[in-house]
Amino acid sequence: MAHYLASYDLNRVRLRNRHAMVYKLQSWGATRVLESVWVFNSDLSVSQLREELLAASETGDAFVLFELQPESLWACEKWLTRLETSFGKSVVA
Repeated sequence: MAHYLASYDLNRVRLRNRHAMVYKLQSWGATRVLESVWVFNSDLSVSQLREELLAASETGDAFVLFELQPESLWACEKWLTRLETSFGKSVVA
């Protein structure tokens, strides 16, 4: 199972929380770490995930998708720990 980070800019600001891309990420069990930044695990390849996000996107939307390597996952966990300390609550599901 690989670890991924996805981020997006949605064209329709008023629909940010009801957008198909948000639903797709939630269906993968993704955790939102910032307004439009999500982390998740998947058995799908980065190409398969990209195709699914493309299908969920609308004209004018943009996204990036990164496969995290073991060292980058460690860095991400440290970053999330700092966020939890800053916000005083858990940001990891």
